[in-house]
Amino acid sequence: MKPIPEFQELAITLFAQEIVPSFLTSKFLKESRIIPKEWEFDRPPEINAQTGKATFTNDVVISARLGAVTFSENLHGKKLLDVKIPNIVDKWVKTLHKFDYQAIEIEPSSFFSFEKESTKLFRHYIPAVLLAPGDWHEGSLKPLRASLNLAYTSKKGEFIIKIEDVLLRENDNSFQPGAMFSGNFACELSGNTASQKRDRLYEFIKGWQEDLEIYRDIVNKKLLGLNNS
Repeated sequence: MKPIPEFQELAITLFAQEIVPSFLTSKFLKESRIIPKEWEFDRPPEINAQTGKATFTNDVVISARLGAVTFSENLHGKKLLDVKIPNIVDKWVKTLHKFDYQAIEIEPSSFFSFEKESTKLFRHYIPAVLLAPGDWHEGSLKPLRASLNLAYTSKKGEFIIKIEDVLLRENDNSFQPGAMFSGNFACELSGNTASQKRDRLYEFIKGWQEDLEIYRDIVNKKLLGLNNS
């Protein structure tokens, strides 16, 4: 069985009561210099009272809901030095520094399909590879699908890697079977003052590369047996 990497993404989410979708207008994002002026929108931002989404031609997406904003980026073929969203998150916090930020989450994710010797796609990674076979596999009219949460502890604290057998919808509306690996490095911002919380927030943002490397080491090397990241 050979893992085939299909895509990898990095997302960073900030939580604060003051965040509303209307911050994602093209005028605010560019005039505040949160995003560089040369960035181009893939389409006009989509904003309503509950949610907002700004999509750019460089694979960066900013989405917001009441109380939270998420910055995500496709990492396919990119070196760490070329990843853009940590710098954008930093600019957002410095621009909207009066917000009472409560938490931050760094979430890498990746999707792998699999081939067997017959070159057919391998659909059910978790019950076939990660879990011991047994009678519990039986009793389903279709091949068993599963999800699995792994809780790890590092020097920075606990983080989660969730593994799911999924069918990913392609651009042509066909479905690609495989396994989705979703990491979550979360930090509740403690401190007696807003300044102390911001310092903790900046510190956590700066550690995104270490979080991504930990995630890749566990998923790519320890779980999938790949030598490269």
